[in-house]
Formats: sequence, C-alpha cells, structure tokens
Amino acid sequence: MIAYAVITVPLLALALCAAAGRWSPFYAALLRRPPQRFVALDGLRGFLAIGVFLHHAELTRHQINTRVWGTDSPFFEFLGRAGVACFFMITALLFWDKVLSSDGKLDLASLYRSRGRRIVPMYAFSFACLLAGVAWSSHFTIRVPLRDLLESIGAWAAFGWCGFPDVNGVDRTRFIAAGVHWTLTYEWGFYLALPFLAVFRRPLPFAGMLVATWFFLVHVDEKWAVNAFLVGMVVATALRLKPPAALPALRHPLAAAVALLFLGASFWAARDTAFGEASAALMGCFFYIVASGNTLGGLLTSRPARVLGTVSYSLYLLQGLVLFAGRSVVRLKGADPVKIGLFETVCGLALTLVSFATYRWIEHPYLAPRSAPKPAPVVQPTALTQAP
Repeated sequence: MIAYAVITVPLLALALCAAAGRWSPFYAALLRRPPQRFVALDGLRGFLAIGVFLHHAELTRHQINTRVWGTDSPFFEFLGRAGVACFFMITALLFWDKVLSSDGKLDLASLYRSRGRRIVPMYAFSFACLLAGVAWSSHFTIRVPLRDLLESIGAWAAFGWCGFPDVNGVDRTRFIAAGVHWTLTYEWGFYLALPFLAVFRRPLPFAGMLVATWFFLVHVDEKWAVNAFLVGMVVATALRLKPPAALPALRHPLAAAVALLFLGASFWAARDTAFGEASAALMGCFFYIVASGNTLGGLLTSRPARVLGTVSYSLYLLQGLVLFAGRSVVRLKGADPVKIGLFETVCGLALTLVSFATYRWIEHPYLAPRSAPKPAPVVQPTALTQAP
C-alpha cells in the first residue's frame, strides 16, 4: 500500500465530512442535536472505519498481485484487527452499561427491535450489492442448481449463522465485500448472550466469569474477537466503579498523550502475536481513557469526526464493495505505486460520499421519526454518545 494514502484518505474523508456538516441541512441538523452518553466514541468510530478501510485496501492490493487475501505488513494487519476489536469494545461497553444501569432488568423486546432497526436495513442493502457483484462476476448466468443458489443466499440472509458460503459458484464470494459481514455474527451473538451474561453483573461474579472465560479461550485459536468484548465489559464496569474525582485527570491533555502511548504499545505488542491478550489489554487502556471522556484534544468531538462517526456503519459495510467496483473497472495488477495510491484515495472518497447517502436514506429512516431531523439548540459537546 502507498504511504500517502494513509494520510490522504483520512484527511479527505474528514474534509468531506466538514463540508457535509456545514452545507447539508440534514447533517447540520444532526450535529445540532444534544449529545448523549460517550460522544467521544462516536468520533472514534469514524476513525476505526477508515482504519479498517485502509487495511482492506492493502489486502486488496496484495490479493491482486499474489492471489492471496492477506498482508505481510504488521501495521496494516493491526489497523484491521485493532479497528474491529475496538468496534467490539464499543458494543460491549454500551450494552453492558445498559445491563449495569438497569441492574440486569433489560427490556429484551425493545433491545432486539432496536438492534434489528439499526443493523438489518444496511446489512440488507450491502447484501443486495454483494449479489449484484456475484451477478457481475458470473456474467449474469446461473452456474449452480437453483436449490443450491437459494440455500447459499439463505445462509447469508441469516447473518452468517450458517456460514458465508460461495454464491452461484463465485469463488470466495465473501471477498466481494472484503469479508466484513462476519463481525455482525459476533455482534448478534453478544446481544443474544446478554440476558445470560447479566447474571454475572455483580463485581465478584463478573470477575469469576472473566477468569473462567479466559481459561476456556486458551484453547480457542480465534479468541481475539471475544477478548475485545470482554475488555469492553471490563471498561464499562470500571467506569461505573471509578470515583467522580478521577474524571478531570482522565480528560486532561496529558491523559490523551498517555492514551496514544497505550495505542502505540498495543501495536508493538501485536507485531508477533496477531493481537493477543497483551495487545487487547493495552488497547483496553486506550479505550478506557477515551470512554472516560478524553476527546484527544477535541479531535473526537470535532464536527467532521462526528459526521464520520455517524456514517461509520455504512463506511464499514460498503468498503469492500467500493474496492471491488473499483478494481472491476481499473486494472491494478502490476500497477505502479502512484496509480495504486491514487486508486485507494479515490475509493476512499467514493466510499465516504456513498456512505453519506446510505446513512441518510437507508439507515436513518429506521432510527428516527420519518421526518427529517429538526434543528436543536446548540450545546457544548461533552463525553457522551448514543448506542450504535
């Protein structure tokens, strides 16, 4: 991957978000709404989504040249795994906090309805786009028996609980979307497990559950994702237990520097262990400081970052599809570094613009009343946010 794309993609994406927040009545109205809990995490989501995009752009380049979906770069491997892990931490923090604040008395019907409204519409759209990619790759012909075709589509419609099989004989169908959909299987698994996990909400049972889970995970190869959920739950519990007097120190600019040191240490620890326990713990320290209200010098609560975070779910689900569309029309095999870097930058810009549209017309109608958001009084951002 070209180094300048690591700089140009985030900067240009933020520039587009700044323009949307200023000149789009819809996004300007959203920014005027009073913030709720953990608003710094809203801004963080956008940067995580861009980091995962850069990871998948590198994997795409590597696959084009070697036919192997992977990367030899520890930096880009970390961007992907750490980004997804931090998304899981955010989910676990927000919903374990709900468990703690309600003393385990969750309104499960309301919870699952809200999760369905949040996740399903955009998933359905991205899956429809993936099927369009399948049709393109198979030259608009049916290559398998109709029953097999319908079974594979049904497996995808079940959020991967039956796997993500190839559709219509297209090899490695999931890579048309950069394989991003597997994370939603974990998300739903966590939501479904919440009523059981709520039994362990008290500090001592919670500690026992963590130790028991850790011993179980010793024998699991792909345990980093589960570790991320556990870290998010630990952070939610720690935030409930910390004394109010600790907040000013955690929000101090020096604490932001410490948070970034933890982030760098997490990368260093992950170089040889593929985001193991040490990396997850160090990332959790970074996450704890941000969740406590540290905005990293105002970066995470800036208007561009808040817009980027608002559209982060679309950014995440659509990034592979945009890269697939781009490489379908631009020949990249053997391309020089400048062309590859330009390709990645253009795809990043296209992804951001498309995400503005999909959030406005696909995601938002299921999250709020059908009318457009009404202007709200301007308030000073604080360390608050909404569940995703």
